[in-house]
Amino acid sequence: MNGHDELQRLSPWIVSLRYKDAAEETAHFCGGSIIGKRWIVTAAHCITETSLFNFNFQSFHHDKAGYLKNYVEKIFVRVGTHLGHGQQNPYSSVFDGTKALNISDVVVKPEFCGWKASRGNLKRCLERSRADDIALIRLAEDIRFDKNTQPICLSRTHKSAVFPPGSCCTIVGWGLTGNTNARPGSAAKMLQKASIRIQSEKLCQRLDGWNEKGMVCAGLGAQDTCSGDSGGPLSCSAFISANSTTRTWFLRGVTSYGDTHCGSGNPAAYADVEEYTSWIAEEIYRVENEKMEESDY
Repeated sequence: MNGHDELQRLSPWIVSLRYKDAAEETAHFCGGSIIGKRWIVTAAHCITETSLFNFNFQSFHHDKAGYLKNYVEKIFVRVGTHLGHGQQNPYSSVFDGTKALNISDVVVKPEFCGWKASRGNLKRCLERSRADDIALIRLAEDIRFDKNTQPICLSRTHKSAVFPPGSCCTIVGWGLTGNTNARPGSAAKMLQKASIRIQSEKLCQRLDGWNEKGMVCAGLGAQDTCSGDSGGPLSCSAFISANSTTRTWFLRGVTSYGDTHCGSGNPAAYADVEEYTSWIAEEIYRVENEKMEESDY
């Protein structure tokens, strides 16, 4: 919230997760980031907390495989979009490169409390730790890259991609643009962007569920992520060599959670992509190997 309009080509890795059976103006519920032709990184709670978005899925606590199958059938990913087409249709776009893609597989970090806890212990588990709030989505077809649709690098893939406290980074999404005690706010009709700084971990210790392992603390002020921004990128840029004339963008974090009231002046928590880069690589390798083996039969 409190950001400014952003053209898709300036943040071409952002995607929108949407519910197929919803009206266009309410279909969007989470963001994600492109990291490969078929792969999206998002937040684990964008997979598990579907009750927040009125999906009315059967609880996954009894049948995780069945739940994920249902998710794959009911959710799609829109890439290359930034601007709503008409005031009544804020998430449908005619922008060049826009495409709706089906999902083939979902991988949730198994240690995430929202995934492993029983229904009765869920709230207490999340209050203790919201670490491991990260998931992967595999698309049913390749993304066609163009100026509006591009992958973002993982920050552990280059030695220059170091972003300590004080580093200026960006957040983007279609979340609520205002959320105060007086009014709940409204969803953004155009992709929003804001600049925030990485903060010391101490500033996030007051957040319920904060865990230094696997989380990044960022933001401090009115510019903040809010409902609808979950799963989207915390992106930071760096010159990767002495001869570089342009910055390379890296995925530093995945929007996880923060204060109940967005823009309260307190920092928010983001899943630490550096911590999970090895897990991401291992899971992509595992799933793609399984797909190859299936195609051999």
